[in-house]
Amino acid sequence: GWVVGLNGTIWATEDGAQSWQSVQSGNNAPLYGIAGVGDALLAVGENGAVLHHRLGDAAWAPLAGTTRSRGYLRGVAGLGDGSFVVAGGGGTLFAVTTPDGGAPTGQKTHNE
Repeated sequence: GWVVGLNGTIWATEDGAQSWQSVQSGNNAPLYGIAGVGDALLAVGENGAVLHHRLGDAAWAPLAGTTRSRGYLRGVAGLGDGSFVVAGGGGTLFAVTTPDGGAPTGQKTHNE
């Protein structure tokens, strides 16, 4: 299991929440959402933060193809086919795909 929080905090458990380990996100902005598809995870938050992680990797990394902004990203959902949808303030909505198990890329589809 995974949870996210303030100051870029990410916690992971491998024993049904009996114990938790802090995982370095490389980000100090608040994170508001996390979702997984297969072995890929995406975390989103303040200032347009989008971080990705693949199970077994040592660290989280910023998502290529997205631009940091003053807005926030609040929601992320895994779609089950290796892709995610991300939503946030000001009508921001975009898709993230993980082609062939490689690094995910973002594609903005809507912003009001």
